[in-house]
Amino acid sequence: MVVLVVSVGSLTGAVAAQSETGGYGGEPELDVLAPSPTVVPGERASLTLQVANDGAVTTGVPPAREAVTTARSVELEADADGTPLTVRSGRQAVGSVTESRPKSATVALEVPDGIEPGSYELDVELTYSYTDRVFPLIERTSERTETVTRTVDVVVESGPRFEARTVETDVGVGGAGTATVAVTNVGDEPADDVAVTVESGSRQVTVGGASSARAAVGRVGAGETATTRYDVAVADDVTVRAFPMSATVTYDDADGLAGAEGNLSLALIPRSEASVAVDDVESSLRVSEEGELRVTVRNDGPTALSDAVVRLRPPSSNVEVIEPEAAVGDLEAGASTTVGFDVEAADAARAGSRQFALETEYEADGTQSVDSVKFDVAVREGRDAFAVEARNATVTAGGDARVVLAVTNQRDERVTDVSAKLFASSPLSADDDEAYVAALDSGETVTVPFRVGADGDALAKDYPVAVDFQYVDAGGETRLSESYRRPVTVEQGDGGPLSVVPLGAAAVVALLAPAAALLRRR
Repeated sequence: MVVLVVSVGSLTGAVAAQSETGGYGGEPELDVLAPSPTVVPGERASLTLQVANDGAVTTGVPPAREAVTTARSVELEADADGTPLTVRSGRQAVGSVTESRPKSATVALEVPDGIEPGSYELDVELTYSYTDRVFPLIERTSERTETVTRTVDVVVESGPRFEARTVETDVGVGGAGTATVAVTNVGDEPADDVAVTVESGSRQVTVGGASSARAAVGRVGAGETATTRYDVAVADDVTVRAFPMSATVTYDDADGLAGAEGNLSLALIPRSEASVAVDDVESSLRVSEEGELRVTVRNDGPTALSDAVVRLRPPSSNVEVIEPEAAVGDLEAGASTTVGFDVEAADAARAGSRQFALETEYEADGTQSVDSVKFDVAVREGRDAFAVEARNATVTAGGDARVVLAVTNQRDERVTDVSAKLFASSPLSADDDEAYVAALDSGETVTVPFRVGADGDALAKDYPVAVDFQYVDAGGETRLSESYRRPVTVEQGDGGPLSVVPLGAAAVVALLAPAAALLRRR
């Protein structure tokens, strides 16, 4: 299509006269070239098109060729209709194109996967204006606007072609680990001597201790995937997000020619920090006793814990965890398990709510730790290990008797090898002051007898005796109980201190006898 715009002088005859006496004219001749026409399947290519001008002078001799050969206001639009290719860019302004200065434009081209290798034509439409005639004597010009279509060949190459992706990483924030990158030859020919260079796009992520690292792969056939592993580290002051990385694949094709594919986008997403929680706290802890603390450990994710070990930290030195470490094993995200610890609260420990801490470690390219979890545990007031009740605790002054004590195990566990020792002081005495019980279950009561005597001049009243117990607890530890004071009642016998009153009366009579005799004598 040619659109003709002519600027004409006042008279047609003047134009004719001018053409006879020396006007001049010409026209541009535009063409489109593709300096690098090669693309590959699956690529979003930026195809550079070059607009060249091979203009011609058609009339007269112009003082400057550019006056009638320059294409002005050039616009370019590419079209891939009839091919598998897709042009994603629209009409573009190129500017003026002279014979000595070609202009370039970039076309966004989408090449589908699975396209057959070969040559495909793009239609390129050019619209421009130019001065086709100049009439100096009458100071007039003739202007034209033209639209032309040119074709350019785009070549879809065969051969190796690569895609890359990050398969997995086990590195967390503030840690070091490995990242696995997979490269797939999506081309139609094998590649030899393949090597993959991975480069970090962030200063907060290092690869191989630097900004980039290279790994050799070897031969990768068409359609095959090879994986490479890289040591990576992530700074400890970052949030979990995707960090940009890129891969460059170098190779030799079937003809032994070197090739490369660069700027293959990757992303490294550090593993979120593992998190555990403590549920269902059960405690039998008391001051001055050994008890059990059971907790449910829940893996809150986001990753599974392998060969996990938990460690219980007590609130103070007055509380001792007998075996502070327990193996949990493998624990999937969201899974729970229950662990128990034997804990002893010393005599100096405080009763009430006490804060324990649970630490967790697991294996993931070395030992990794989880932030400790703090939780409260109720420690109850201490209690006597035994309840002691005096039975048949009556002794006659000047004699002895069998004193029986009822002993109840108040602990939450069975005790064994219970040895009882009775202590008495004047006017009481205990010739048989020891007793033995082989075993005593929790809550069980047993009676233990002792032989207690009272001095003949002992007054009739209650006197204290003391008893304590040495025993072995469920953990095999020998313990000594508190001392328990219980009363023993002393009663008077027939010849005992009750004769004090008659004796006193006789004395009074003896004292009063002389006075009575004196009265009689008067």
